Amino acid sequence: MEWQRDDFPAGTLVLIACGGRKQTGANRFAARCLYTGSLFTASLTAARALTTERLICVLSARHGFVRLDTFLRPYEQRWGQPGEISAAKLRCQTRWLPDHRCVVSLMPTEYTRRARQVLYDDHRPFIDTMHDIRGIGDMRHRLTEIATSDTTGKGGAP
Repeated sequence: MEWQRDDFPAGTLVLIACGGRKQTGANRFAARCLYTGSLFTASLTAARALTTERLICVLSARHGFVRLDTFLRPYEQRWGQPGEISAAKLRCQTRWLPDHRCVVSLMPTEYTRRARQVLYDDHRPFIDTMHDIRGIGDMRHRLTEIATSDTTGKGGAP
């Protein structure tokens, strides 16, 4: 099955993963500028094809859900290492997310799993666009499809 941007209800929240490559130094950067890797850039481009920036959030292993205009200092953090955000804190952060009717994940499996744990609601669809992806090359291809054609295979648990 395929979908187009118009198939999503108004108020679709799109989640993208933070990136390992970041700006350097002690300065703070808006989240949209902090992450410099090509996968983050491709994810942000695809997210912009699906919704407005107000409804795009980054999921960070350290900071949790981050809006694109939130200023952060560069950091190093991976899931499963000391300092990661807890599920309880992520759950608390959901109160501050933009009002949404549907969640679309453009993230790798581990990020999607953590987001789904705190955002899944029987009355709000959670769509995992990367559910059938086997590697980073496939992920880049899927993100390019979303960004350039506004269509892709629909997957995940509604």
